[in-house]
Amino acid sequence: MEEIIIGFSKSKKKFALYAWLIMWIEKTDFSHVYIKWHSDSLDRNIYYQASGTAVNFMAQHIFEDHHVPVHEIKLSVTPEQKKLIVQFAMDNVGVPYGLKPAFGIALVKIAAIFGKKIKNPFSDGVGTEFCSELGARILGILGHDLKEDYDSFGPGELYDFMLKNIV
Repeated sequence: MEEIIIGFSKSKKKFALYAWLIMWIEKTDFSHVYIKWHSDSLDRNIYYQASGTAVNFMAQHIFEDHHVPVHEIKLSVTPEQKKLIVQFAMDNVGVPYGLKPAFGIALVKIAAIFGKKIKNPFSDGVGTEFCSELGARILGILGHDLKEDYDSFGPGELYDFMLKNIV
């Protein structure tokens, strides 16, 4: 078996408005989701995420300069599953960051306060991606039924799903 990690982090900046808003809306101590695995052939940890303007890979030391890991959930995967995840990552690196769908999650949560269940009004499939959407897609590749659109999962919901259904 091999291993991948779905991690949850927060910004190292004293005050990052976007990160603070996510933590406030999600009621979490983290604002970001990343996927990490080790490459034996490169002898490196690979960080895969949606941040800035696009889906990207980031070197460990650069990631650690900007993020504080809060929770990491290790998942055992077969070599075939890891290959599918790495293929997905390679096929989607460079996809634009989905700022509109990320804000759509806030609207979904506001509607829930009023007892309404709505789908993300800015859902765009794989046209853009945001961090927790990538994490949800990885879980989908691993066969976990999230029963939602991938771009309806905020970081807190993804973490709660993993705690209830995987860990």
